[in-house]
Amino acid sequence: MFNPAEITRALSNEPFGQRLHFFRSIGSTNAEAGRLAAAGAPEGTLVVADEQTAGLGRAGRRWFTQPGSGLAVSFVLRPTLPGNRVGHLALLGSVATAQAIESLCNLQAQLKWPNDICVHGKKVAGILGETSHGAAGPEWAVLGIGVNVHAGPPAHAQMRQPASFLAEQCEDAPDRVELLLQLVRALAEHYPELGQAPLLSAWERRMLWRGKRVRALNPEGTSIEGIALGLDPDGALRLQPDDGRALSIVAGDVSLSDA
Repeated sequence: MFNPAEITRALSNEPFGQRLHFFRSIGSTNAEAGRLAAAGAPEGTLVVADEQTAGLGRAGRRWFTQPGSGLAVSFVLRPTLPGNRVGHLALLGSVATAQAIESLCNLQAQLKWPNDICVHGKKVAGILGETSHGAAGPEWAVLGIGVNVHAGPPAHAQMRQPASFLAEQCEDAPDRVELLLQLVRALAEHYPELGQAPLLSAWERRMLWRGKRVRALNPEGTSIEGIALGLDPDGALRLQPDDGRALSIVAGDVSLSDA
């Protein structure tokens, strides 16, 4: 079980987490962080839960965190970010989570567009960024991060790809408080790069399936195949179909092509 006092001590000198809201069990850390952000919570406010029963995933999917099994956290952010760059929030969370895992597990994490962190091709973490839109960009943002540490998702979870957990992939399973500390530090390191090229480069260095033929399934149910090239400046996936014209895929699910 998490010890809130231990978390507070670990984050006492860090830029994020000075205002900590801890829950033994919660429906969704993102929903709680969104409520706090709308009520005026300052940037860096952190919501942490030992159990998450109705976590939010992309496209309405659920992300479950069983008691003591993983990391379920959400950050309140107030970025200066144009509306066309809100996709960078997921990139920020992905890069920070990958860096935290790498620092403790001595392995290379891989990033699957748009918001999955993988180890040896299996998903171990996911990101969900949410924003409240203003005329010039987001008024506030919530960055939710879920990491499978000691166990994978339950059998009833909605998973589109093989999943795993850090204790299965690392020689020694990282301590969850230490993982949170490294995550906070990595987030602070890369936050100034939000909306800029260095963040794109940090993401692309870890890109899963770069140069491979993939299939992108859009939310409407149609798909397109091509070579995964990287990211465009807004964080969309650059895909080169057979006709040679590079496209930007703004939303959807990506898998390796059977062709």
